[in-house]
Amino acid sequence: MTPVELIDKALAIAALPNIIMTTFGDMLRVPGSIGPNGNGRDLFAVRAAGEMCASYSPLDAVKIAQANPDKEVVFLPLASRPPPPPMR
Repeated sequence: MTPVELIDKALAIAALPNIIMTTFGDMLRVPGSIGPNGNGRDLFAVRAAGEMCASYSPLDAVKIAQANPDKEVVFLPLASRPPPPPMR
């Protein structure tokens, strides 16, 4: 499980000007701490503003950075659930 403090830090970074945050799609709905309206803000709310992109891999962040040379792209390498165990 991802600590809420990391989500809060990611939200703060994503709110900076000229930043595009990329992360795995399952992280978009993970809430941060309680906001002023009583609801935890999530990365999906940032995505609605157009500065958040869901990624399937870190290479997606590279492509987004190449397409947006005037912005700084930050890849958030967290997942809301652990990966499955390796197959044998």
